[in-house]
Amino acid sequence: MSYQFEKPAKQRILEAADHMFRLFGIHANLDVIAHQAHSNIETVQKYFRYEERLLAIFIKSLIKDSEEIWQDLEGDYPDDPEGCLRF
Repeated sequence: MSYQFEKPAKQRILEAADHMFRLFGIHANLDVIAHQAHSNIETVQKYFRYEERLLAIFIKSLIKDSEEIWQDLEGDYPDDPEGCLRF
């Protein structure tokens, strides 16, 4: 996956972390994330300090995405919880 250098380093790192966590799960490390973001580990540490912070941001984004999906399903199937589950 290629990241445009027009984007700020912090945004490239977040996008690379998201991609790497989706591919490798929690086993993606800062070296791989930095490489994918066309950055270096010092820059990643400057913005996020630890790999766990990037992982927490990723998990929060997954939770937010799933909450939005459930809200959409509830809107499509009002008063029909089984309909939401059949999706």
